[in-house]
Amino acid sequence: MLPNGNVMSVIAIARWVTLAVAAFGFAAEFASTAEPPEASRPPAELAGFFAPPEKYRSEFGSFRSPLVFGDGTPVRTAADWQRRRKEILTTWHNRMGPWPALIDKPRVEVVNTTRRENLTQHQLRVEIALGG
Repeated sequence: MLPNGNVMSVIAIARWVTLAVAAFGFAAEFASTAEPPEASRPPAELAGFFAPPEKYRSEFGSFRSPLVFGDGTPVRTAADWQRRRKEILTTWHNRMGPWPALIDKPRVEVVNTTRRENLTQHQLRVEIALGG
């Protein structure tokens, strides 16, 4: 369990990482063309779900750039980025603890099987942590 102050830090980091990944993905998608290809447009009935509500479109939070070291030095080279990645991971582990060990052979149990028209739906229980 995390102390209360760390939970908010983790939430802030997670929100920032989500925004950064979305921004980089968006930039990569549209870097070479002003108009997105037809195949990448969502269906009209889903289009409204692909944009934030109007009141949040300009609200990006007060998150620090991941391209700045903890001491305020900017990341300028690929080697800098490797050091910054290590710094981010160290900070993450200090706040949340290290990742748990990987499970070599996780248990998978079929809980329920339902036949529907031309498919079979399986409800599974998958072991995601040791001792769990």
